[in-house]
Amino acid sequence: MNPRPLITLLAIISLSVSSGSVRAEPALQPQELAPGVHVLSSDWDFGSANIGWLELENSVLMIDAGHPDHLPKVLGMIEKTAGKPVREVILTHARPDQIKSALTLAAKGVTLIAHPEAAPALNSAENSIRLIREVVSIERDGYDIELRPYGYAAGPGNLTVHLKRRGILFAGELVRTQTINPGFPRGRTEIWIAALKKLARETASKVVPGFGTPGNRNLVSRQLRYVVELRRQVCYLVSQMKPLEFVTDEILRLGMPGPLLNWKPYDDPKKEDVEHLYKELTVPAAPFGVRPFSDNDKRPKALCIIGDRVHYPAHTEEGLARAFDLAGVDARIAFDPRALSAKNLAQVQLFVILRDGTIWPENMKDQAHWLQEEQVNALRDFISAGGGFLALHNSTALWRDDYVELLGGKYDGHGPLERFRVRVTDREHPITQGITDFEVADEQHWPIVDRARVHIFLENVKEDGKIGAAGFEHQLGKGRICYLANGHTRESMEHPMVQKLMANGMRWCLRRLPK
Repeated sequence: MNPRPLITLLAIISLSVSSGSVRAEPALQPQELAPGVHVLSSDWDFGSANIGWLELENSVLMIDAGHPDHLPKVLGMIEKTAGKPVREVILTHARPDQIKSALTLAAKGVTLIAHPEAAPALNSAENSIRLIREVVSIERDGYDIELRPYGYAAGPGNLTVHLKRRGILFAGELVRTQTINPGFPRGRTEIWIAALKKLARETASKVVPGFGTPGNRNLVSRQLRYVVELRRQVCYLVSQMKPLEFVTDEILRLGMPGPLLNWKPYDDPKKEDVEHLYKELTVPAAPFGVRPFSDNDKRPKALCIIGDRVHYPAHTEEGLARAFDLAGVDARIAFDPRALSAKNLAQVQLFVILRDGTIWPENMKDQAHWLQEEQVNALRDFISAGGGFLALHNSTALWRDDYVELLGGKYDGHGPLERFRVRVTDREHPITQGITDFEVADEQHWPIVDRARVHIFLENVKEDGKIGAAGFEHQLGKGRICYLANGHTRESMEHPMVQKLMANGMRWCLRRLPK
């Protein structure tokens, strides 16, 4: 017998099987993460979406519904593994493909469990929806299921599912492994970061992302670091008032640090990611359009503007966020200085700034200044009517005479980064309560102060004896103005005395000193 026809036939059969034309069963099979807990990861054509299910005593509880074209295959696998009908599905997000599949399931009598933000898209199935507005714990046939609503974070209607005793977290679209898309084009990044920080505190040992490969809890921390880093890069360039085209080109050219990459180039930043962040961080969306104040939060409200070419905003934002919390103030931190406007000041009781007035072009010559007359007038009117103004560090250098007159002091240089002493000169002043003399590594500023009009309560002292005004205050109309000089370095922003000074300064400006 001639073996060549047989070899040729076997080769054809092998090629057919490997190319997908002959398949005994689907290539992707569900994983059993724990007894009765399954997850199926879809391929790229279906968005790499994950679908989970729990085998209950008489039925199946699905977690997410995936792409509508993929749904029949998923239901077939559930029937094969569990042999029980699907009675409920939890939706961890409200993307269009998921909504279509959910409506198909609802038409079959399946109950939908979702965040209220998903309800409008599911209105045709409103009689089949259970909405999760707060943390809910469910005991079901030996499963302890915790549902946590996160709202509009990586997208609308974010909800997580934690099987606490089994250590399994279905993180939904808050986490993904291959690429950051499609999170940014629909997410609200500041809320997303806050959600990821909460998620990182969960005790799950196994994490199922909304899209991509399941893994361990490191998926959450990596996603958090990635989003934070990309936002930091855009914040820094926005604080310099760089145009969108420059910001996009610069970030795509530099890319992300290697430790944050998983599957390069799939998780490199995309043009759409940068554009979305830029829109969030610039006027008119910033600062209140993305994260408006809540009427239910009774804390005083503040607008804060930070960052410039030589003041990287990342650690400044972190330090100020802690000081705002210490002072009991609900603040929105902006990086685009155009956010200083009468319209925005009308929504707050306190304005805080840590940035100078210079805009540096790419040639580092022909510098310009951003502060406009109408902005100074808006700030003066705000303070005169009873608002508080806390100016920090280099905010003496905003290069307008009307602003200098308003503040009561102007920039006159500073020393190099070195350690010097900060000394309290008025220990009875409300801002210095709880403050002792301290040393800090920072820039020693020595502004020219209108001593006939302002009260100095703090000074900095260099080793060679040079002294600068480190804290002064005065009143304008019904409002209050306070200046604090420290704040360039991370050490300075994190120093307990600097933190307390900033918090005390905020409270004094707001006339809310502790009794």
